[in-house]
Amino acid sequence: RGMAVSSLLSPGVTMLLAASLMLQVHGFVTPTHSLAVTRGIETSSHQVPGMLRVNSGQAGQQLMRLSGGGVRLPRIFTTGLLNSLKMAGGVATSAAIIGTINLIGFAITITTNTHKVTDLLGTGAFAVSAMATFLLGVGGQRVAISTACVSLWSVRLAGFLFYRILKTKTDDRLSKVFKTRLEAAGFWTASALWGLLCLLPHSLLSFAPDQPCIGLFGAFAILLWGAGFGLESVADWQKWSFKQTPEGQRSWCQQGVWSISRHPNYCGEIMVWIANFALAAPALAKGGLASGSRDLLLAALSPLFTALLLTKVSGVPLAEAKSDKSFGHLPQYKAYKQSTPALFPNFSSLVKQLQAIFRG
Repeated sequence: RGMAVSSLLSPGVTMLLAASLMLQVHGFVTPTHSLAVTRGIETSSHQVPGMLRVNSGQAGQQLMRLSGGGVRLPRIFTTGLLNSLKMAGGVATSAAIIGTINLIGFAITITTNTHKVTDLLGTGAFAVSAMATFLLGVGGQRVAISTACVSLWSVRLAGFLFYRILKTKTDDRLSKVFKTRLEAAGFWTASALWGLLCLLPHSLLSFAPDQPCIGLFGAFAILLWGAGFGLESVADWQKWSFKQTPEGQRSWCQQGVWSISRHPNYCGEIMVWIANFALAAPALAKGGLASGSRDLLLAALSPLFTALLLTKVSGVPLAEAKSDKSFGHLPQYKAYKQSTPALFPNFSSLVKQLQAIFRG
């Protein structure tokens, strides 16, 4: 598993590894984190409680011998990092990977003045983090399913958004955000926070010691995830296809799933992260009253944050404002808003869609 994770780590991690080695050489590393990096390096026999002293001279000489003897230093660095991540846990592992990938995104943004890789890196980081925490964690059927769910959602959405930006060439929203380096830094910091919070259920689940069988509740979570993923995927593709038509250039999308919800893509995404939390909850609740309650509360931040972000900050409000500005003066649009729910379809909207299907 450790060697598999090394292929997932971004080159930007090298800086973190170098810093880790410096801490090793100067003795500021706990014994549990020092085993892999100090492999083959002589250490002093005297240990201070909570710390392991490394003779910097001997360490430097040994590293020189290793580099000259055909042992690649990056492998030593990577091994040390992987062991450190294992000891740190799922949330720290996710934070390290998400932070590194978003830092690379920030570097690309300020050096090339392009935002075409924004969604590819920001959303794609979910899959990298999910697979890494799975490979470093306890494993098991529940974690494997969670990894598949997060990775599939991440790859699908990142691929679609990257394809879309390649076709449209620009994104007015991001062009406004990346005017200065400070604004770009703020965006990538928010992107990293988004990834870290959304991944909390999976990150905690990957290192949870108790992994109960899937059961009926787990099966419900998987079905809910499938419904949300399907709704979001269909909504994205239907709207994209509609926008490629002459009608789509002068009107709003109210076809397919857009006839039962004004924002079915956001509805599907909220369902996905509720399902991810539901899938992880039984394992997190078995960690004991204190730790289990803490982990459940942390994991619950994921769907709550997603719902708040999409309904109050960047999702629905921005899309509604744009549509209102373009079509708010049209009676047909006003009627569409009045009869169609903003997020979750209601009974009347579903009946209307079924009637349209049977008439067609």
